[in-house]
Order: sequence, then C-alpha cells, then structure tokens
Amino acid sequence: MDGLDRELSLAEELVGAPLEAARRLRDGWRAGEPGDLHWDNQSVEVFTAEISMARFEYHSASFRPCLFDPYHESADARALWRPEAGAPRPVACCAADAALLRDGKPPSVRLVPDLKGMVPLWEGASVHARWLLGHHAATGTGHVWDAFRGTPLGHDLNRIRTA
Repeated sequence: MDGLDRELSLAEELVGAPLEAARRLRDGWRAGEPGDLHWDNQSVEVFTAEISMARFEYHSASFRPCLFDPYHESADARALWRPEAGAPRPVACCAADAALLRDGKPPSVRLVPDLKGMVPLWEGASVHARWLLGHHAATGTGHVWDAFRGTPLGHDLNRIRTA
C-alpha cells in the first residue's frame, strides 16, 4: 500500500492537482484488507491508469512509459532485451536502459515486493501485471504483452488477456 500511496503523491505533485478517482480507489483499499489487492487486482490497473493518464497529459502526447519502470524517462529508445528464460526481443525503453542493454548489462528494472522479497518486475505477482498494464493504458499495451512473453509476468498478462 505504501508504494501505491507514494505513486499517487508523486503523480499529484507532478500535475499539481488531486487525482480524485485514484484517491477513491486508494481509500477503498485502506478500508479493506491489504491482501484484497491480490485477490481483486483489477482496481490496481484502474488506479495506475488514472495516474498514467495524468502523467501523459502533463508530459506530452509523445511520452511513453519505459517498459522496465514507468517512472524512468520516456521510452524513446529501442534495444534488444533477453529475459532470463526467453529469446531476445526488441523493446521500447528509456535511453538509460537502452544504453545498459547495449553494453550487455541488465536494465534498471523496477523491483516489486513478492513472497521471496524484492524481485524484478517480470518476476512479480499478478497484481504487478495489472499495475504495469495500467501504467501503459494511455499509450497502448501491445508491446507489453510481447516484451514479457515467457516470463512469470508474461504468464499473468496472458491469463488476463484470455480471461
């Protein structure tokens, strides 16, 4: 919950106004049990979509969230990324992550909480799939499905897509 509170605060600070729909969702979660987010995680996608839309309107029509962390700079670069258990694939990401990938290093990926501790986004639980889809809602999600194919996150994305 703390991470979602931080995201909401950052987005509201960026746009200079409260994001009422996102606040209502957050307040509803606070009234329930923290584990509810994992059982009924569609609201996480709506929450991050609200934030994404506000950020999109603030930045410009050319802003695209970085695949590895939506809070990086805009995804204006392309690079070849190979997930641990998958084939290499071209991805849209920020310039800093593209440079890391070109140098043979891993991208600066967002770490998310999991039962195993903090793990890279692509190893996270299904709630993180919804979180990511929401962040890409303003700009399209097709590349997200393709990029994470063959990862635990990709399996959750596929399950969402076929539900």
